Amino acid sequence: MNTPSSFLRRAAAGLLRHSASILPKNRSQWAHAMAAEFDHIPGNAEALRWALGCVLASYAERIRIMSDVSLPVSRWVLCSEMLFCFTPLTLCFLTILAYWERLSGLEAAIYLSTALLGPIGFAIAFKSIVLNRPALSKAGYWILCILATWTLLAYPLHVLANSGGHALDWWREFVLIALLPALAATHLIYLARSSKPAPRSTGH
Repeated sequence: MNTPSSFLRRAAAGLLRHSASILPKNRSQWAHAMAAEFDHIPGNAEALRWALGCVLASYAERIRIMSDVSLPVSRWVLCSEMLFCFTPLTLCFLTILAYWERLSGLEAAIYLSTALLGPIGFAIAFKSIVLNRPALSKAGYWILCILATWTLLAYPLHVLANSGGHALDWWREFVLIALLPALAATHLIYLARSSKPAPRSTGH
């Protein structure tokens, strides 16, 4: 049986691993120093406080170097854009999860898949802005494309199907939970494509 103290120690170790993943590559020595210090902290509560401090320090260092890396747009502007565009849809996603048992199977699947762009967009935006890893894998690229397209199509079709084709006031919700997230996803794809290094020319 797990004791509270062992849980605190595992939580502290997890936070320490997270802080190491946040640190820039040129600060890898910090991560080693944090881990070495962590191993010599006897108390579990003290270890948890140390790990939380390491996380805060790692985020502070990551934010400090943001301005040193050039992107087509300011990171702070980009962060505000992603928060504004993905927050409403993410809240919809969480609401759907909260009321999951009250929805039918097909209805729940449609709602959830339509809102999935919110949390996934947040995760990719976090990786791009905070971790400075804007590049997308082929799978990530297609996931963003498919979810953005599906959200744009599914929401208006659902509204029209449930209003007898006479919906006139749905456009505000469409902008907030479909159009803006799709535009933000498109921006993330653009940043990923523009972040690829130019091919090297080979001389003969």
